[in-house]
Amino acid sequence: MAKQVVAAMKIMHDGKDIAIGDVIDRKLFADEQLTRLYERGAIKIEDSSVKPKAAEPTLDDLTRETEKAEAEAKAKADADAKAKAKAEADAKKPTDK
Repeated sequence: MAKQVVAAMKIMHDGKDIAIGDVIDRKLFADEQLTRLYERGAIKIEDSSVKPKAAEPTLDDLTRETEKAEAEAKAKADADAKAKAKAEADAKKPTDK
């Protein structure tokens, strides 16, 4: 019983609205009705025992990751530059001996 019929678009049946994503009780429809709905893309068959795939990253996700990596690289470069400048300044200081 892992497979279920799910509305892929809003369906009106016997005066009742079935919203997108609602599981449809197959007993309420004749086989011919379900076939026509399926052929028109109004319903889909989902296997609830199969785990859904992870969502594909969007362009926004990729942009955020790139910006984050660039910010981290800039912060590291700034820290390295400060450390180098401090080391050079310390090297130029006269030592008291």
